[in-house]
Amino acid sequence: MPFAERVEVMQSDRKLVHLQGNYFSAVSLDGLGPGVDAFLFEEEPRVDETVVLPARTINPVLQDGGFHAIRYDLYADSQVLVEWSFTTSRFGPSVLFLRGDEAFSMFKNGDLQDVPYSDKLHEKYHSLNGQFLLKARSRSQYYFIFYAKPGTSSGEATFHVTAKTLNLKYPAPVASSVRDCPDKSKSCTLNLHSNGGYSHQPDYFLALVTPTTSEYGDLFSIRVGKSARVMKYVGSIFRTVLFIIVFGGFIASVWDWLKATVLVCVGVVLCGCRRLREGDYSPLRTDDEESAIGGQSQSLQQPPGPVQAQENAYPTEAPPAYTVTSDPEVLMGVDVQAVKQQNQNQPQQSVPGTSSSGRI
Repeated sequence: MPFAERVEVMQSDRKLVHLQGNYFSAVSLDGLGPGVDAFLFEEEPRVDETVVLPARTINPVLQDGGFHAIRYDLYADSQVLVEWSFTTSRFGPSVLFLRGDEAFSMFKNGDLQDVPYSDKLHEKYHSLNGQFLLKARSRSQYYFIFYAKPGTSSGEATFHVTAKTLNLKYPAPVASSVRDCPDKSKSCTLNLHSNGGYSHQPDYFLALVTPTTSEYGDLFSIRVGKSARVMKYVGSIFRTVLFIIVFGGFIASVWDWLKATVLVCVGVVLCGCRRLREGDYSPLRTDDEESAIGGQSQSLQQPPGPVQAQENAYPTEAPPAYTVTSDPEVLMGVDVQAVKQQNQNQPQQSVPGTSSSGRI
């Protein structure tokens, strides 16, 4: 929300500047000049007036690589009819119509291929004669460019503009440079007032109007200064400080409560840990209680260490010597000679159905 800004307005344009009436009491205008006027509104003026601008003719001489551009700032539904006729020794000039300052900057920097397709409204190479009707779809800057590459071209182009623009009569302005600033060579001040000057509207709209011909130039730079409402700013600062004090006190109270809560929790945790380390607990069953019910307490024995376990795994004395033999008496533990002698002393018995010799 700057207290001063510089506004550039093209020839035959009506540009709208939004003002915040809650914080400013007046605007001062420098650089109006002849043919330039300013109108102050409490309500945003409608774009419903149609203005037919005087035809404008240019006579460009285009050297190899040079260009000539005409700019119009148009509202939606405006129309521009362009007619051109050129003579050249070899090729005719190229015709290019662009929308927006960014697209025009790309063209000047040699980056025409980067211009979005939606902003490249018309393009025709080596055109000696022709015409084109452009219909504006939105409020923007429109550039009509003729450039020669290669060769040299000269000729003329005529622009017929039917512009949709701001209505300066309905609603009626509350102030204007025509009525309040007869001497435009001096700074012009327009007061932001409403209801007889006793109250201010939240929004105001300043319309800057330039002449429809290029007699005074194509571009006008107007400085718009804003006089602040001191009491409004003082009230805003006071409310901000009061809010900080109240809100700051609330935050301080919450912070103190949080600190106290954290300290209590930390104390409880630390006390509980210290009592646990000191052995302040009761066992489930004591040795005396087990003796009373007839049980015997079992002493805990420490498990054998690795050295003792290794000693227990092997005997301390060596096993008896052993021999390798194939004697059946030794292997079976039986007295073979005694068994043979017993078998010889017993009588032999015949088995029925069998005979060792002879016939049946």
